[in-house]
Amino acid sequence: MTYYEKKVEEIRRKNQSKWHQIQLAVRSKRFIDQHFREELGLDQLAASFFVSKYHFIRLFKRYHGLTPHQYLMDRRIAHAKELLKAGHSVTDACQSVGFQSLSSFNALFKRKTGRRPSAFHNKVLPAQTVDIAHENP
Repeated sequence: MTYYEKKVEEIRRKNQSKWHQIQLAVRSKRFIDQHFREELGLDQLAASFFVSKYHFIRLFKRYHGLTPHQYLMDRRIAHAKELLKAGHSVTDACQSVGFQSLSSFNALFKRKTGRRPSAFHNKVLPAQTVDIAHENP
């Protein structure tokens, strides 16, 4: 094998490895998006993609900028906000997005949004009823 053939082979192997990593990152994000309401543990996620949990965290963070747990929590909070805007109660939103504890949901929601879920819920609902009232004079 010539020098150039060796270099081409090295580049091919390196890019093939990156392609596999990118595919794993994309598939894992899609999996979290589809199953964020369920209890998802790092061991379960890593095992479902046949990698160690440490390697899984590194890959996910490299391609998405967040750890899998951070992404999962952000996804859950985003969906909870949608539910609260739609008029669901705080308890319903908490349970619908996969939290087992209302207090941990409240704490995380406040840390991520700057407001308690009940304050978010109360602020959004009156604004919606005012908009509806203005539409039908």
